[in-house]
Formats: sequence, C-alpha cells, structure tokens
Amino acid sequence: MRLILPGLPKTGSRTIARGLLILGYETCDTLQHFANFRNLWYNIKCGNATVADLRRAYRGVDAVAGIPVCYYWEEMFEAFPEAKVNRPVYKFSTSSPVHSV
Repeated sequence: MRLILPGLPKTGSRTIARGLLILGYETCDTLQHFANFRNLWYNIKCGNATVADLRRAYRGVDAVAGIPVCYYWEEMFEAFPEAKVNRPVYKFSTSSPVHSV
C-alpha cells in the first residue's frame, strides 16, 4: 500500500484514484471496496476484523480511496504504516458544510 486517500464524497478522491489507475497504480475505490470486500468491511464495523485481515485483503493494492476509507482511514494506516495519507479527514471536515446542499 502506497497511498490512503480518505476523502469524503465530493472531495475529489475518486478523480485522484482514477488518475492513479491511469498511471499504473492498482487502486481500489468505493465500488471495489464493496464489490470485493463487503464482508471484511462489515467485520471491521462490528469490531471483528484484525490488522492482518486488512493486510491480507489489500495485498497488491497501491492506493485506496472513498467510502469506507474516509471513515476507517486510521485502521488502514495501522495496517499499512508505510502508506502516505493524503488529506486526512480532519483537514477538510470543516469545509464540508460549505459544500453541502
């Protein structure tokens, strides 16, 4: 894992993930998380998953983005401490009410 992109919806994380895909990075965004790892994320939500489960599931993935990463980016960082975290949630959470309808 190289990059964790914990952007909330409408903050550009999907665009960044698609750009990384074009550059040859193996990326996983919201659709792939739920299509491929639905049970894992359910177990994480319930507190039944381990760091080893995350490392095993995302082996070979270079970058993750979107939901549920925006809510569980700290767990992802715990599993992949070598990864860079781009735009942690706390940095842009204050601007999100401005962009809400």
